[in-house]
Amino acid sequence: MDAIVTIWADRNTRALSRADPDRVSKKIASRRQLTNRFWERIDEGKAKWVGTRFPTEAHAQDAEMSLLEYEDFDVCTLLLSEVPADHIRAKVDDLLAPIRSNAGLYEALVEYFARDMDVTATAEAMHVHPNTLRYRLARIEKLLGRSLRQPATIAELTLALMAAPHQM
Repeated sequence: MDAIVTIWADRNTRALSRADPDRVSKKIASRRQLTNRFWERIDEGKAKWVGTRFPTEAHAQDAEMSLLEYEDFDVCTLLLSEVPADHIRAKVDDLLAPIRSNAGLYEALVEYFARDMDVTATAEAMHVHPNTLRYRLARIEKLLGRSLRQPATIAELTLALMAAPHQM
């Protein structure tokens, strides 16, 4: 096998809760050599694997949510829900402070992210010329000392904006 796609969609996430632990361990051990070899091939770049969870009632129940709530739940919300607000407030404030003092720049960033970083769609929504928006985004990059194209910057700003929505 060169690739595996895994989709977890358990109907019963506790199906093995009453199974004999020794039998479960033996089943896992019987596949260990094959599993380890596959992970080695992934590390070597000779195989690929991707996995995702498909929302089911069982997963929602484990998360103590309705299925609709579980389907709408995202990683950013999970990360923010696990950390008390007072633990991240200072970091969020430090990150956003350079642009919060300028309402036009802050609005440009919020709108840009809300429109999947699409300059044309953001400029239209803000009723400005795309070059005006590009200028504002360049100013944001200069103030932050970071590129808005870097995944780490995008992730940090997304989390910061979610943690402190519409605070100026």
